Amino acid sequence: MMRNRRDDTTTTLAATPAAANSQPWQLCLYVAGPSDRATRALANLRGCCEQHLAGRYALEVVDVQAFPEVARREQLLALPALVQRGPGRRKCLVGDLSNPEQLLRSLTAEAA
Repeated sequence: MMRNRRDDTTTTLAATPAAANSQPWQLCLYVAGPSDRATRALANLRGCCEQHLAGRYALEVVDVQAFPEVARREQLLALPALVQRGPGRRKCLVGDLSNPEQLLRSLTAEAA
C-alpha cells in the first residue's frame, strides 16, 4: 500500500497493491504544471509501469510550480523528473520518458 507522506503537496495517480512478499517500487514524478511534456512523461511512465511492473509499483505526481519547496528539497534541476526510491538506491531520470527500454534499464540498473 502506498503511503502518501506529503498529502498536501501530491496527487496519487496510480497505486497498485504489491505482491505480499515484495516491496513495491516507489516512484515520484515531478512536473512543472500541466504542460504537454509533463502529460507525455506521465502517460509514458504509466504505460511502462502497467506493462512491466503491474501490481508492484506506487506512483505519485508532484507539481513543483504549486510546491516549489519540494523541488529545492529534492534538488531537482530539470523537469519532468522521475525519482525512484526503491528497490535499491535512489535514482533520478529526467525527460518525457518516451523510451520504455531505456526507462526500464535505468530503473533496474544496479549501482556501480
